[in-house]
Amino acid sequence: MMTTLDDVKDFESELQKFRHKPILLDFHEEECKSCKLFLPTLKKLSKEYKKEIKIINIDVDYNEELASRFRVKKTPYLLFIKNREIIYKMTKTPSEEELRSHLEFMINSK
Repeated sequence: MMTTLDDVKDFESELQKFRHKPILLDFHEEECKSCKLFLPTLKKLSKEYKKEIKIINIDVDYNEELASRFRVKKTPYLLFIKNREIIYKMTKTPSEEELRSHLEFMINSK
């Protein structure tokens, strides 16, 4: 399932809670049209992969500190995290197949 974060404390809590699970951070903003178009795909895959991966939705307009911490310059901005390390960054809207491929890689890699 997908989680929306409200602040940095929530983020740290989620990281700790899901430290043994791959995490996808989806940085977006209200004015981003491609982010809005991508949201249904993200929701669909978050349901499909709810046991294997945690997807966290972060609105940069309300989470400037997190956006700054991860050097988000534009949206969409996706970070793939495993074992608390960033293993991949994506600064474009992926197709469903492309995102699925990255999720599968994160799940199956050591």
